[in-house]
Amino acid sequence: MKLSFQSIIIDTQQVLIGKTDSLSKTISTFLKDNTIDTKQIAKVDLFVDINNKEDFLNTDSNLQEVLSKVFGKQLPAYNITTCKNLTSSGTILLFTICNDKSCEIEHKEFQKFPYTLCSKEQSKTLLSGGIHFDEDNDLLRSTQMAFDFAEQLLDHEEMHFGHVDFLNAQIEKSFVTQTSNDSNSWRTVEQIKELYLDPELFNQNLPPLNLSTVNNGGITLSFSAAVKDTFPIHQVKTNPGISSSIAKEWQQAKFSTNKMVNENSNIISQIKEILNLIKETLSRDTGLGISQLKFDLLRIYLPNEVDFADAEMIIKQQCGANQYIFLQSELQQSEALIAIDGQVSF
Repeated sequence: MKLSFQSIIIDTQQVLIGKTDSLSKTISTFLKDNTIDTKQIAKVDLFVDINNKEDFLNTDSNLQEVLSKVFGKQLPAYNITTCKNLTSSGTILLFTICNDKSCEIEHKEFQKFPYTLCSKEQSKTLLSGGIHFDEDNDLLRSTQMAFDFAEQLLDHEEMHFGHVDFLNAQIEKSFVTQTSNDSNSWRTVEQIKELYLDPELFNQNLPPLNLSTVNNGGITLSFSAAVKDTFPIHQVKTNPGISSSIAKEWQQAKFSTNKMVNENSNIISQIKEILNLIKETLSRDTGLGISQLKFDLLRIYLPNEVDFADAEMIIKQQCGANQYIFLQSELQQSEALIAIDGQVSF
């Protein structure tokens, strides 16, 4: 089923100090003004600039209370991304919405963990929230536990990793910045992913994995998965520099860029290179012209805040996306100055 996005900027201090009544009223008014029924919302993402685990835990508790005031007892899938939002000085609340009225949206819970199941006829889509583990500052152990929980959740809905169409892994920034060989931390997540995801289930192509850094300790893993009559709905494509999951039935694709940058290029060159790569690859994989691709959501990751102005100007000129989110994050490839993931319709 097709998914769309809407976002609102809220006050960061209200999130941190727990002004839950005020926040819930703000959100309810926003949804009403945009004629969005809470039953249509499949997931809520919060992008907030906080720098320690204590603030993260407080924010998580406050967000749960806010969502319970808006949605009632059963919460939708939600995830908290703790890194600097370059788009505005506030906190971004992003809603993932299913506009298909014939689709049944269920806000469910597994071992006290909220997730969302969208069902229509013989197909269903599972959207997880953020699966967070921080085991004694041990990234390997935390990652294993996150993937193990994800596997249990999938099994609970009679699905498996072969149905996953997108993975998002956010790791504690200090694992990268304080390691003599920073590639070890990224590689740890890649290796655990490869243990759980059998390439044969994906015709040798693993689904897109976005890796970024956050400030709340450990690892936070989230994913989406889709199935129809026990078979994956999407087709995974892996190309140099980009991976994508294409669901032609829904006329949508999810993608994430990876190692593809000319290490001697500057930010302007890298932005143009990465945009050309995204457009040309998705056009080729979908069999459609570049002009027929419509960007629903772009998340842009920049290690250097100083590059934000150039990135915003060029990307908005060339993409015309419905939603843009610019975040400050360390990147897997040390020479890279930008990475992008998102969703496109065609």
